[in-house]
Amino acid sequence: MHRPCIAITLGLALSACTADNGGEAIYLSKNVAPGMGCTFSASAAEQFTAHGTYSMFATRGYRMYPQLVSQLTAADGQTQARTIQVRGARVDLTFADSSLGGFPSELTKFQSLFSAPLPPNGGIADGAFELIPAELARMVAAAKGVTMTTTEHVKTELIAKVVVFGDLAGDEVVSQEFQFPVTLCNDCVTTSLGACPIDTAVTPIVNVTPNVCNPFQDGVVDCCVQNNELVCPAVAKPEPNP
Repeated sequence: MHRPCIAITLGLALSACTADNGGEAIYLSKNVAPGMGCTFSASAAEQFTAHGTYSMFATRGYRMYPQLVSQLTAADGQTQARTIQVRGARVDLTFADSSLGGFPSELTKFQSLFSAPLPPNGGIADGAFELIPAELARMVAAAKGVTMTTTEHVKTELIAKVVVFGDLAGDEVVSQEFQFPVTLCNDCVTTSLGACPIDTAVTPIVNVTPNVCNPFQDGVVDCCVQNNELVCPAVAKPEPNP
């Protein structure tokens, strides 16, 4: 049997189960750095991203890859009953720059859903969900007066507070609050080389290997502009036939 749940009331009637040691049932240990081919191994040895970077001109949301560790125990024959079905994450985004504000609440405080089974007795699962909507990044760029032709280096710091939640036999279980910093910038991830395609005889394309999961985060890549959006990596103009 799993231990009883403690009822918590915060405007709505919710229930949250605690771990066998009295803490949260889920431990969010790190934001996993993807392996080659955007792969994950659900191993404690996986590398992690300590501080994110994200382009203000992204066309894809910033993705977080949380590593989850179960703090529940189970006797023989009780593994399935003590396996947590992870449902998603509750995200709260704030900015260090007090001048940034007034963004739609659905872009700064929301639930981002994903699914993963988390077995007991120290079981590990890797998840994936959208942490920062691309629309919010573009709103930050507009608030900062930044365009894709801006030559000045512009950045701002965002703090993401994340709580992962799941289901255990009909009761909600949660993780501790995990804080993750992300720098939003106009040129520290993506560099616009101009309109697509790029004449490499005039403008070399140097950085051609973006982040394996999302070219707009946690990496460096040269891009070009098409239909007022970045294309990453940049597309080169075909060489003339001899």
